[in-house]
Amino acid sequence: MISVIIPAYNAEDTITKCLGALEKQALQPEEIIIVDDGSTDRTLEVLSELKIQSASWRTKLKIIKQKHKGVSEARNFGAKRASGDILAFIDSDCVPGKNWLKNIAAALSDPKIGAVGGGYSGGVDNSFWQRFCHEELNFRRLKINKFVSTALSNNMACRRTLFWEAGGFPKKYPVCEDMFLTYKISRKYKISWLKGNGVKHNFKKNLRGFLKHQYFFGRESTRFFLDNPKILVGSNHQGRKLHLAIGTSLLSMFFIFMAIIFFITGNIPWVKFAFVLGGMFLILHLLIYTGFMFYLKNKRLSVFNLIRAYFISYLRDVVAAFSFFIGLVLYIKMRKL
Repeated sequence: MISVIIPAYNAEDTITKCLGALEKQALQPEEIIIVDDGSTDRTLEVLSELKIQSASWRTKLKIIKQKHKGVSEARNFGAKRASGDILAFIDSDCVPGKNWLKNIAAALSDPKIGAVGGGYSGGVDNSFWQRFCHEELNFRRLKINKFVSTALSNNMACRRTLFWEAGGFPKKYPVCEDMFLTYKISRKYKISWLKGNGVKHNFKKNLRGFLKHQYFFGRESTRFFLDNPKILVGSNHQGRKLHLAIGTSLLSMFFIFMAIIFFITGNIPWVKFAFVLGGMFLILHLLIYTGFMFYLKNKRLSVFNLIRAYFISYLRDVVAAFSFFIGLVLYIKMRKL
């Protein structure tokens, strides 16, 4: 039996599509538990107004509420109320394919597998931002192993017994909580990465939202990985080249900035030196992204959008590098307390 758990916080615009897709699953869940995490919008009203045709399906839907405590506590709260042998987690802004639960159940029929995970199958529409955000993640995961040490909480499932043996989702981490949980499970059981079992996701819709999210994730994941270095070097789902790209973007920006400082202060001999180094690291960064650019070209993006995609990637890497130092400072401060 499968229990689907959905944490929902201010999800009035997305929750109905998620539930609509769950209603059409080839393999129906035993129950669907929605945990409202203290929403301040119309999430609860939208749920109360749902038009569900099947009376039997309506009885599967359970809506529980808690004060705003964060996504980890919302998922744990839902897991406590679940009766299924398998706990399947999906976010309120994700839309699963018809065979999502069927594929999960098939993978977990192997007793050696303790959890399964998957990525995204696309954005919610064909706009540039939805395509870019999806393809950027998908490209990094093209060569992901069949078995991994971590999985994503917006598309994962595990055995209920193992979920509680691992302690559930840790409350102390605002990001990477899913990596922490699944890494603990992977110490004793296999975690299967189902490449063809992605879910559609409602990605950020503009540059500001995208960079803001990347900054927050970079800052908090830095703190997380400093606490848990073994998870960083394990066979996780994040991809290796990203760290190299972040480093080269930072160095290019640093030396170009120093060239400007040298020019202003009149140290002309050093201007050329710093500028050349900055240019070299910028070229290296571009070379790292060459494969991604060809990948996007094959996805029929226009030349303008290819240039746009690289520029956004460069900005993201600079923001990620900055967030690393902020995360490092916060980590040191927390260690001193």
